[in-house]
Amino acid sequence: IEKTLDSVLSQTLKANEIILIDDGSTDNSLDIINRFEERHSNIKVYTQVNSGPSMTRNIGAKLAKNNWICFVDSDDILHPQRLEIASNFADSCDVVICDFIRFKDNEILNFIEIDIRDINSLNTFDSAKMVLKYGYGLPRMLMKKSVYESSGGLDVELVNNEDHELHFRMLTGNIIFKKIITSLYFYRQHNSKSRLSN
Repeated sequence: IEKTLDSVLSQTLKANEIILIDDGSTDNSLDIINRFEERHSNIKVYTQVNSGPSMTRNIGAKLAKNNWICFVDSDDILHPQRLEIASNFADSCDVVICDFIRFKDNEILNFIEIDIRDINSLNTFDSAKMVLKYGYGLPRMLMKKSVYESSGGLDVELVNNEDHELHFRMLTGNIIFKKIITSLYFYRQHNSKSRLSN
């Protein structure tokens, strides 16, 4: 969680609001995020009994005061330009989707500075086709809060593929997606013995 928060706080485009929700953790995560809250005025910590990722994301979106929201899982890493680059493509759409890279525990990540002028994006039609074909995890998206809410948020009854099911509802609501061809999200690959992997 510390490395994740460091990557959020190190963004070239600073997040003026960072919402951390402790979903009934049983380790020292709450102590760690409370210390971050003490040191950073833009961090707000909330706690709840374990309710699962879908409910937690829905609550986080409701708490957000900004017009745009971006989810981050507690053990993943953001490229330093993640917010800056996605924001540069946000004018003509409702959702900006980036690519991701998997990495393993203790792997050292070397971030290369990206020239925004070198990034290609798909048109609206092809972006929507990609959403239908592949679906995308919510952390790979920068989206308007109003779009998340008007689409109904995540279905808390679903155990798997809740992100994809939300995307289908978003598409039927004429939400405009833009897929950019660059990797800005780093997904931690858990080993086969981990609880999450199982």
